[in-house]
Amino acid sequence: MSVNVNEKYVCSNKKNMSIFIWGSVMKTYTIKTLDRKDFSDVPKAVIDQQPWGGSYAPDCFAKMIYVRNEGFYTRLYAKERAPRSTYQNFGDPVCKDSCLEIFVNFDPAAGELYISCEANSLGTVECSVGTSRYDRIAIDEKTGTVPTIDTGRDGEYWWVENFLSLDLLCKVFGGINTESGAEYRGNYYKCGDCTEVEHYLTWAPIDLPEPDFHCPGFFGKLVMG
Repeated sequence: MSVNVNEKYVCSNKKNMSIFIWGSVMKTYTIKTLDRKDFSDVPKAVIDQQPWGGSYAPDCFAKMIYVRNEGFYTRLYAKERAPRSTYQNFGDPVCKDSCLEIFVNFDPAAGELYISCEANSLGTVECSVGTSRYDRIAIDEKTGTVPTIDTGRDGEYWWVENFLSLDLLCKVFGGINTESGAEYRGNYYKCGDCTEVEHYLTWAPIDLPEPDFHCPGFFGKLVMG
């Protein structure tokens, strides 16, 4: 993992208002390119930032890969024995449960459109696209399909895996560059709005006074390997 200093970023954290921040440090994660799905030798994006403090911070991380001619697999892990999991229908507000999330803009040169994928340990997912929290469109309304979601346990960790196919992403972004060195913007999150101990963790840091994940200006850099 590396960082690039003195990048400019823009955050639209309130409707019709942007915050401009200079001299930032942008986190970078390299997406490994493979011929088949295999997470065994994939680097971790550690979700350990606590922008809004808190007493609860379980060990969490993400692994993201690109499988040639298929799409992007992201597996997110959280070390929790009994994660809150109450929501069972697509589109439910799973952020109120113990939730793992990925937000990605696969074409940052074209604008701030990004896809958000949030899931609990049951595999219930809320997935949408837009440029902020105020203009979200459910992914099935936009593309006629939804991401493939899988869940499981690995020792003390529960995990959720989402698959974003090239077909789905092309319907959202109109085509994406998957060559080595291509750059995207994104962030990985862990939250629990209504869990026993409310908590918000991020991979790339966010500098806002109140919890808000829908802030593309604070996304980190995702680079194709």
